[in-house]
Amino acid sequence: MKHQKIECADAIVFDEDTDTSPLFGREEKTGNAKVLIGDDAKYVKESVNRFYPFRWTDENHLFQCNTITINGTLYKPGKNTLLHFDNTDDGLPEFGRLVKIWQILGMGTFFALQPMDTLTFDVDMNAAVIEESPMPQGYQICRSDDIPSYQVFHAYSPSGKLYIPFKQYVSHCK
Repeated sequence: MKHQKIECADAIVFDEDTDTSPLFGREEKTGNAKVLIGDDAKYVKESVNRFYPFRWTDENHLFQCNTITINGTLYKPGKNTLLHFDNTDDGLPEFGRLVKIWQILGMGTFFALQPMDTLTFDVDMNAAVIEESPMPQGYQICRSDDIPSYQVFHAYSPSGKLYIPFKQYVSHCK
């Protein structure tokens, strides 16, 4: 719902004298940020270029943040902080563990995610069943504007499997 409000709000045109609320714009607040230079900056540029080919300039300063709040949602890297970044061919959501948050001036905020495998959707628990990939993988890089859901998810394991419960009923996944 919040995402829909933001999408609708982006289409509203204001004149220069109008004050806008955060609903009509993009509100970002970062936690502690570290400037990335040298090999760290090179690594971030290479990682981001794999998914978003940009023309880099000297004005694109790079930062790594320990937290960021975007439109009221707090993102903080952690073992149990999962983001929905895509959907499988079967329509199941794909999740990734949030590992790093990068800000690049003039380009936006990027999330480095460790992809998880979505096995199935458990209708009885209204939850996606996920597991860590048995094969080593690189990070999935997503721009904060490109993730399908602003919600932060957490996995639970009541029976040895990892479940990501949904707050609303998802009927199209089986």
